[in-house]
Amino acid sequence: MRENSVLGLRFQTKIMLVFVVIVFVPLTAILVTIGFKAVNEIQDSHISYMRQLNEQINRSMDIIIKDAERASLLHISDVKLAEVLMKEYKQPPLEYAEDARTITQAIIHASQLNPYILSVSFHGKNGNIYSSAGSTEDYNIYNQHQTIDWMERLKKVKNGRFVTNVYQGSYKPLISEAKMLLSMPSMEPIGYVWINLDFYSIKDALHEKLKANKPNGFLIVQEGTVLYNTNYEDIWFDKAMGKILQNLEEKRTGTNENIFKVKTGGKELLFVASRNDTMNWDMVQFLPVSEIQSSFNQYINFYTVSTVFLLLAALLSGGIMSLRMLKPINRLIEGMKQVANGHLNVIKFEDDRRDEMGLLIKTFNRMTIRLKESIEREYVSQMNARKVELKMLQAQINPHFLYNTLNLISSIADLEGVEKISTISNSLSDMFRYNIKGKEIVPIKDEIEQIKNYLAIQELRFPNKFSVDYDMDPTLYKCCILKFLMQPIVENAVYHGIEQLKGEGWIRISVKQEGNDLLITIQDNGKGITPVQLTKIKDKIKEKREDSKPVDHEGSVGILNVHWRIQACYGQDFGLSIESEDQKGTTVHLVLPRIMDEERTV
Repeated sequence: MRENSVLGLRFQTKIMLVFVVIVFVPLTAILVTIGFKAVNEIQDSHISYMRQLNEQINRSMDIIIKDAERASLLHISDVKLAEVLMKEYKQPPLEYAEDARTITQAIIHASQLNPYILSVSFHGKNGNIYSSAGSTEDYNIYNQHQTIDWMERLKKVKNGRFVTNVYQGSYKPLISEAKMLLSMPSMEPIGYVWINLDFYSIKDALHEKLKANKPNGFLIVQEGTVLYNTNYEDIWFDKAMGKILQNLEEKRTGTNENIFKVKTGGKELLFVASRNDTMNWDMVQFLPVSEIQSSFNQYINFYTVSTVFLLLAALLSGGIMSLRMLKPINRLIEGMKQVANGHLNVIKFEDDRRDEMGLLIKTFNRMTIRLKESIEREYVSQMNARKVELKMLQAQINPHFLYNTLNLISSIADLEGVEKISTISNSLSDMFRYNIKGKEIVPIKDEIEQIKNYLAIQELRFPNKFSVDYDMDPTLYKCCILKFLMQPIVENAVYHGIEQLKGEGWIRISVKQEGNDLLITIQDNGKGITPVQLTKIKDKIKEKREDSKPVDHEGSVGILNVHWRIQACYGQDFGLSIESEDQKGTTVHLVLPRIMDEERTV
């Protein structure tokens, strides 16, 4: 029932439904696929962005340390500073003061363009300390780190260098870099340098860099202690900090990167952490998952609107296309109705249309034209048949009466001794007897006898005008051909060739076998045919009988009738061909299938 209801829909409705299915279903599938894929892609995009931020901050930290480390190279560029550090004896007060002033000026000159350096302290070979911060600060620094024996630590670490964790100095948090100093080129230790960096200045620089990255947040964690937090005012975040630090430690991998989510208090955050081995810090970017969902919603909204727009465009295109498709179809239907009612009219449409509908209408028009022409030809053929029938009725004379009359004339001619009249009467009598036989297919021997009777009469009419030569293969006498097939050709040779010839003429008739075919050749040396007329005859031979128009050459009618009779009986592979030269004669070839009398089925 449902199938019948679908089949009963209008073609335009079906096209619209197909367009909806073809467009809506794939677009919906694409939208769902894109939706699932977009969730991961958007999250991956945010993770990639947070990774880049972490990499930028890591590079900034490394640059700060490397810039500060230039102060540790003063002993290479400043010979006086190197000489002071290499002194192994304790200087007198005046010499010490002069040496301290030399080193302090070098430190100030090297660090004045670096906003992060608070102070630089050199430890000479003789144990003296030279610092840009003064003795009090140096004393405090020395006192704070004396217990860990940092000089011994420098001897053990790789490259003779390390950076401390953030610690509280005399009045602000510090980060210090310690480095062993080596002489050039002997690479012998000559002392140590201690560079103190202002952590507050570093935090301010980070703050400026991170201001434009909202809603992303940022943490710096050092051994479980939060050194920097952009969300320090968020109470919920402070409560979740323990869980955040726990995940940071538990999910740490060997790639110095850690990605995890933390959900607490109804909120969920995505964290991307990167390790800075130089500073011993964890750089942690974080983002509310709701922000990712918001980006996803915008993404889906865009694709939903696009899908609706494409669907409407598809419906509009489907409507326009269906109208364009249905217009020629409706014309075709109307044309078929006209043909069904007997009106064989062609359909008018755009001639330059080359699609399937254009081809269909063109084919229909050709079929209509052919049908109309066929009906007209059939009508003409019927009219011609009636005319022929009427003429036959008008000319009908009892052949037996003529046959008996000719026999009577022949008998009287014999009694009176008039031989020519007897010959004509006997020949004509035989021709009538041959004609009244009911057979349409006869042995070729009978057809040759009929030709001899006809030529006997013509020889009496044109005495000494022509001679006849027969070239016959006796084995072909029983071959069967159509009755009166050769007589029209021989008649043309006499009346249109020999009769108009000045001098004696000749006619040659040959019957031969070529393969499975029978070749009959009738040749004369008569007047021949002009090239123009010969071309017309050959063109007529190539035409179909129903398409042929009347000819203007009297002898052509018999030739064409013979050709058409052969093709009507034996097929298109057989027929008549003609060759002729003006004033030199004509040759006609008849090609027939070789059918022996015993093989004949008709």
